Amino acid sequence: WCSPFPPVDARALINSNFNMQGTELQQARDLDMKYSQMRAPGIYGGIPFSLTFGVVSLLFVVAGNKPAYLISQKLLLGQLVFQVVGAVAYVVAVGLYIHFVITVNSTDVCKQRAILYAGRGYTWMNCDVTGGDAAVALFGLITAILYTVGTVLTFQTIRGVRRYLEERERRAAEKEATRGSAQSTPLQAETIFV
Repeated sequence: WCSPFPPVDARALINSNFNMQGTELQQARDLDMKYSQMRAPGIYGGIPFSLTFGVVSLLFVVAGNKPAYLISQKLLLGQLVFQVVGAVAYVVAVGLYIHFVITVNSTDVCKQRAILYAGRGYTWMNCDVTGGDAAVALFGLITAILYTVGTVLTFQTIRGVRRYLEERERRAAEKEATRGSAQSTPLQAETIFV
């Protein structure tokens, strides 16, 4: 088997030279630890939020796995409300997450950390919003769009089911009315002339 990529020495990656020693290395570790602890609520708050909405969404998918006219109206209304709440909640959550990231990145800890790393040539360690943060925000906005589309489709399904049920009731009433009128008239013998 031939790899198109050149071989990489794992020891070079693990034992990378950080150009820091002694108190400077300890200061970098301390600042990294503080920075990570400041960012933790955003991560540990976002994960349960996303998992909860994902699990409830899957429950609605499983519960709705039959023809629309057989699904409970209450379930469809619950799904509609959940999707509206989900779309709004994801937009709000993305805004709060970006605000949180910007707030953490504007602290003295982040600025000291960036200065310390920049002094050794590590300019990528800065206090800007990173691509990972932008990806999280983009994922959240895409999810909000999907919930919005789901809201529209569920609303159309509810309208279609209501029309179907009304039509079914109307036909049943007509059928009952024709059956009732046929039974209320007395039977008469037909006279046939030859």
